[in-house]
Amino acid sequence: MGLKTWECSICGGTIIEGQRFTFIPGQGAVHFECLAESTLKKPSGDAVALLDANEVLLYTIVRLKEAARIAESEEIKNSIDNVRIEVERLAGILSKKLVEAVKG
Repeated sequence: MGLKTWECSICGGTIIEGQRFTFIPGQGAVHFECLAESTLKKPSGDAVALLDANEVLLYTIVRLKEAARIAESEEIKNSIDNVRIEVERLAGILSKKLVEAVKG
């Protein structure tokens, strides 16, 4: 089973599943590091707070994917996957808010 890949809409580089990344509405996938660098060019307290919160969620998603991969029972794997999907939804909300905060 191969890893999914995307193109970062900020740097143009490859994003490989397992890296911290997010989707920006209207732009597509972006590396977290590219998003952070872009955000910090015009920092505001709200943008920095959203960036920090989003980083936590993106790290959580990576760890949940790894936990699901090593789970032995389908029940536990499915439970972890369900939590990951919810965290992905929440990260999407924060990413959208972050873009709005940066655009001002």
